[in-house]
Amino acid sequence: MGEEREYVVVENHTDLEKIFNDAESLVEASEIVVRGEVVSSRNLVFSQGEQGMPYTVYRLRVSEVSKGDVRPGDEIQFMEPGGIATAEELMLHKKFANMTEKERKQRHKVIFDDVEPCKAGDLVVMFGIKWPPFSSMLGEEVYGLVGGSLQGLLVGDKNGDNFARRLSERAKGKGLDEMRMKREELTERLRGKKS
Repeated sequence: MGEEREYVVVENHTDLEKIFNDAESLVEASEIVVRGEVVSSRNLVFSQGEQGMPYTVYRLRVSEVSKGDVRPGDEIQFMEPGGIATAEELMLHKKFANMTEKERKQRHKVIFDDVEPCKAGDLVVMFGIKWPPFSSMLGEEVYGLVGGSLQGLLVGDKNGDNFARRLSERAKGKGLDEMRMKREELTERLRGKKS
């Protein structure tokens, strides 16, 4: 029997500094644009003063490069805010001094903007920028998502024929378009040829 996972779900919502509603503007703002498959993910918690911030770090096997210094077949890392962490890792015990040991060990699933994390096997297009502080902490190049989780990642269907943003109704209310594209259209647009 598999391990039962119970989480306290913590939802956070962000403000968008800039809205990218077309592939061309995302490409322009990116240092790397690749299509590939998520091969693994892991959760990390970085301490920021009196607070722990969870991130999910993904390993992506690149199948197509539109921009950047990587090649098909390479594996790269990208990360986004949110993930799984204990109350203790989130440093909640510093805010709530009366927490029991069981409460400190309680696992929390932190989600930003109603976006569930990717999983191994997901086909994605990633619009990334280098994150030097995180790269130095991890000892390997790691990329952040341009415009955050809502904008810098398109997720494909199981065959990789159609890609779209991971948007909830609340996120659409922030002025974001769904940005749905077939693979062929996406490839053309990422190479700068408007269809």
